[in-house]
Amino acid sequence: MSFNEFTNTLIERRSAKSYIPNRQVPEEILQAVLTAGQYAPSSMNQQNRFFTVIQDAALIKEISDKTLQMMEESGLTPSRPNMPFYLAPIVIVCSAPKDAKFGHDDVACSIMNMQHSAHSYGLGSCYIGIALGIFDSEIQKKFQLPEGYEPVACVTLGYEQDAPAPAKARRTDNICYLR
Repeated sequence: MSFNEFTNTLIERRSAKSYIPNRQVPEEILQAVLTAGQYAPSSMNQQNRFFTVIQDAALIKEISDKTLQMMEESGLTPSRPNMPFYLAPIVIVCSAPKDAKFGHDDVACSIMNMQHSAHSYGLGSCYIGIALGIFDSEIQKKFQLPEGYEPVACVTLGYEQDAPAPAKARRTDNICYLR
């Protein structure tokens, strides 16, 4: 089966688990990636998402340390080195209103758009759901969230240090046609 260029891009994108330390993304590319996130579908087109772009290495480390502490306290063991952000130079905390029925879905759509946009610019990215440190109330104060919003998940951005692992084979038993 042949795919068009866009579909090939979707299929080729992998999650980045290592980044070139301290190599920042040019501002115009970062803005393009954020714009892609803003144009993602949202429930009833309410666009109830908020993005906190963190490029401050000390704050990223603080969130990482808090995450690892919370994981340890919960009996969880990190599955990879440099979790949760893999030393990415940019972490985008994606938030939604606490009472939004589909806020998590809206954030997931935004993150997916940002990841595919990042890939089109030669950047690596990773959806981060285990960044427990973003839920710490003292850390959250630094995110400048609108009233009533809470963090949902993060996406990392940066230039990949190592080539991502090849894609695993996909299931073939998970599509049903009703004609």
